[in-house]
Amino acid sequence: LGVCNGCQMMSNLHELIPGASAWPHFVRNRSEQFEARFVMLEVQQSPSLFFDGMAGSRLPIRSYTVGGEAMSRANLDLVQSMLKPPRIINGYGPTETVITPTVGIALAGERFAAPYMPIGKPVGDRQARVLDADLNLCPPGVPGELYLSGGLARGYLGRPGASAERFVADPFDATGGRMYRTGDLVRWNEEGQLEYLGRIDHQVKVRGFRIELGEVESQLRLQAGVREAVAVAAEGAGGARLVAYVSPLPAHALDPRALREGLARVLPDHMVPGLFIVLDALPLNPNGKVDRKALPAPQADAGRPHEPPRGETETALAALWAETLAVERVGRDDNFFELGGHSLALMKLQMKVQRRFGVQLPLRAYFESPTLADAAARVQRESEALAAAQGADLDRMAALLDTWEN
Repeated sequence: LGVCNGCQMMSNLHELIPGASAWPHFVRNRSEQFEARFVMLEVQQSPSLFFDGMAGSRLPIRSYTVGGEAMSRANLDLVQSMLKPPRIINGYGPTETVITPTVGIALAGERFAAPYMPIGKPVGDRQARVLDADLNLCPPGVPGELYLSGGLARGYLGRPGASAERFVADPFDATGGRMYRTGDLVRWNEEGQLEYLGRIDHQVKVRGFRIELGEVESQLRLQAGVREAVAVAAEGAGGARLVAYVSPLPAHALDPRALREGLARVLPDHMVPGLFIVLDALPLNPNGKVDRKALPAPQADAGRPHEPPRGETETALAALWAETLAVERVGRDDNFFELGGHSLALMKLQMKVQRRFGVQLPLRAYFESPTLADAAARVQRESEALAAAQGADLDRMAALLDTWEN
């Protein structure tokens, strides 16, 4: 389109600029020179690559096109506020569907309530259908897998099995057409646009529950201050657990406790990550997409010195935590959930606390006081309150006996 309208096009950045992996930093540092000499009519790249250093550029961009990965709401808002392009184009499409079967468009200042910018509507004679596991059409608002038809590739060269799995018969085409299973979880919104929710193949099983990681990531991106988010299932001493990696928006600080509380309001307990790891930026692969394989190994106490329990209550409770969570040691600043705790472990701990201290804390108390020091203080207060109540009962019984004797 740019060439047809008389614009210049740079086809291969690596040929034009040596060390093109540093392109975002180059543009950021030279933006004033670029403004004086050029008018950038179109910019096209993946969202994560842009924000790996180009944020804050004042280049006169007239059209901003994203593709290759989902455009989060936070990144969209940053583009709108920093670059102020008259138009943002979100091009969606796997290679098997010949590049771009659907397109979403946002005009200047437009915002969306969904976790990601919509991937829009089919282009030309393409068709998009949202289907359930039995290939039934999903009504608007109901998530399902995205199937595309029209302009498909023939299949995978020399891989008939993979071709048969992905390119399936189209039950809605009387002429015997085919559909491509994208593996993407989507839904139609009220405006008739497709909203991307995550990947079907990112489903994991944790403590017997099947969890769509995309749904967890979508809710993470809706939390205040979150720019990018990735959820994974990591194996630990107590079995698999959910771990969330998040990066903050500029000038924002993320609090893992606030993130956990925010997710607990909208997701069931088994879908709330036990560990939140805050990174300055999520690692990217050479294509500018988030590299899940390069995420650091989850460590609950990374960079935090171990402080041993203080007092009898903390020491006794730490022993119960270590037994329940199958960990070697527990410090007074350790978080129950970051050590691998979950709802089933909470119920086991609740019974042990009742047997050891004679008090039964409600389950919500462990969410409100997740560290050992806070939990021990709560157990101590409940124990003292129970002892005081029992003492008052004994005093009333003694007074009643005295009345009878008199």
